[in-house]
Amino acid sequence: SQFSQNQLLDIVDLCAAVSPKLLIAAATWCQDERERNACLFLASRPQGTHFYELLIAQPKLRFFELLQALSSCSPSVDELINALPPLSARYYSIASSPLSTPGKISIAFSVVKFTAPAILFPESKNVLRKERQLFGVCTNWLQDTNLKHVPLFLKRSEAFSLPVEPEKPLLMIGPGTGVAPFMGFLQHRAMQLNATSQSNLLTLPGSRPSLPGSRPNLPGSRPQIFARNGAIPKPNQFTLYFGCRNHDDWLYRQEMQTYATSLDLNLRIAFSRLDTNKKVYVQHLLRDDAKLVAEHIKQGGYIYVCGDGASMAKDVHRALADVLYQGKVVTDMDKASAYLDDLKTQGRYLLDLWSPHDEFHED
Repeated sequence: SQFSQNQLLDIVDLCAAVSPKLLIAAATWCQDERERNACLFLASRPQGTHFYELLIAQPKLRFFELLQALSSCSPSVDELINALPPLSARYYSIASSPLSTPGKISIAFSVVKFTAPAILFPESKNVLRKERQLFGVCTNWLQDTNLKHVPLFLKRSEAFSLPVEPEKPLLMIGPGTGVAPFMGFLQHRAMQLNATSQSNLLTLPGSRPSLPGSRPNLPGSRPQIFARNGAIPKPNQFTLYFGCRNHDDWLYRQEMQTYATSLDLNLRIAFSRLDTNKKVYVQHLLRDDAKLVAEHIKQGGYIYVCGDGASMAKDVHRALADVLYQGKVVTDMDKASAYLDDLKTQGRYLLDLWSPHDEFHED
């Protein structure tokens, strides 16, 4: 092969879920007939479906674990490259402003580690009888790497961005690492405000201030600190709903508290594990603040939601519909749903979501 074993780690996903297709491929690499037949049976449909669920899907068996369980299975590097899915890119929201750190970005991520059930693979001499610790590929690599430069690429999101009008109210909903882009938003607005304040205080009469990177002003032109009329964000125009388990999980705590003062940020924190009798999530706070949220929408404000698309975003959507009804923006719940759809069309209800997909049932 033209590829080494070390290069293999950068090309294919050895932690891929064991699909029926991979079981069929593994069967062709097994020298032991019993192991080969076991792989073929688990891949068969419908005969092996029940045992596939029990032995593969439920314990979340990974491909490298399958190789450990099958002592006679010895694929070549080329065979692995042809059979395994490529190592896919991981996407993270940028948590910083280019005005603050030109040429650099910050991201937020949770290091993925979890305990998976024990495996009892049929006909295997290398049975994995104990619970296993599984680790997220990218987050653990990022945590442990000694590289000064990490390979990356930018995937631009034109829609999920700050409005051109800086005076527009922003309502941001981002539990956990979903708060990352909003820290960039707030940092950006803080830098703009600081630039405006500095220009007002320090600029000599007749001079024309501009932000770093902006085009030079022509003689007699007005300063372009903001996109329209140099408008300064009004007090209480920033509201952030953040959720975490407890104070120990509070990401960007110091930064949020700073923005609560410097930007008059309305900071709403939902702690889901402080009270053992009641779990509080961001959707609960939205309902508690129904009048405030409804007023935000009436004034032409923007709503941003970032994070889990499987459950959180749906719960938030339902809470926003309740808010519209409770705040008397609409007269019934059917109209609330249509109202939110209209906000999406206007570009005032913006979502940046991710959802875990079921790798074991894609075929």
